Amino acid sequence: MQVRTLPHAVREIYPARFCPPQEGWLPEEIFYDDHRFIRASDPREILIYTGGAILHRRRGGRREYAGGFAFGYRATTFARNGSMTQKGTISGRLENLGPTGRRQPFTQDRADLRAIVAALQFLPWNMDCNRGWRSLVIATASKYVVNNATKGTIPRAWETEGETPHGMELYEFTNEDLWKLMISEIRKLQEDGVQVRFWRTPKGGDYNGGIDRCVRYAQRAALGNEQEEYQIVEAADPWLPPPSPSQPESLTQRYAPLGAPDNIILHDMRHLY
Repeated sequence: MQVRTLPHAVREIYPARFCPPQEGWLPEEIFYDDHRFIRASDPREILIYTGGAILHRRRGGRREYAGGFAFGYRATTFARNGSMTQKGTISGRLENLGPTGRRQPFTQDRADLRAIVAALQFLPWNMDCNRGWRSLVIATASKYVVNNATKGTIPRAWETEGETPHGMELYEFTNEDLWKLMISEIRKLQEDGVQVRFWRTPKGGDYNGGIDRCVRYAQRAALGNEQEEYQIVEAADPWLPPPSPSQPESLTQRYAPLGAPDNIILHDMRHLY
């Protein structure tokens, strides 16, 4: 599998790690809910929550696995009558096949990585909101993703023609298809002036509601129908304006489907490679 060609200066850039202003601060204390999760001190920086889940059960003496992924890029809102006016958390079942068409195992690391790839592909973030964003923060509970992405250990493994970085173990080369896809998407954004950073935020309890919500959505998706082929999940109309509270309910409902199931386009992406 070949990563799409990018300028040499961008090709060797790895995403950075996001550090909150003070240790222990929660995402909800830094980013506020609007049409996106926008940083209070920098209106050109947004955050996306991501999470994956793996479920298993025993059947006929053997263990079966299923996976799901989810990401949240804005708050989910409801009208007074209880109907959803905008969906902010998108989820899907982890596919049996990867983007190259090869069958892949279900693992927690792969589910977390798949959630991030789905978030990066969902909208053209460099064009979103009239090119308003210059920094995109990916919040994840995955130590595997954050450490290897920000240190460049896994990307460097194939960009140095197979040379193994010092201290890197063999298991870390798994999920190569998703790693190449994720790094390619990140560098396309960086080339257009949008910096991508990773923030490892633990899940569980009241610490991180956004991550926990994504994990719950991912668990539900894992219980859904089996998904064979890898597909891109993207908004049908990425430039659809967010609903305004001052709009009549009928107009609000007209704009509601951005990110809703009936307004998501699924693309088989094996032709890209």
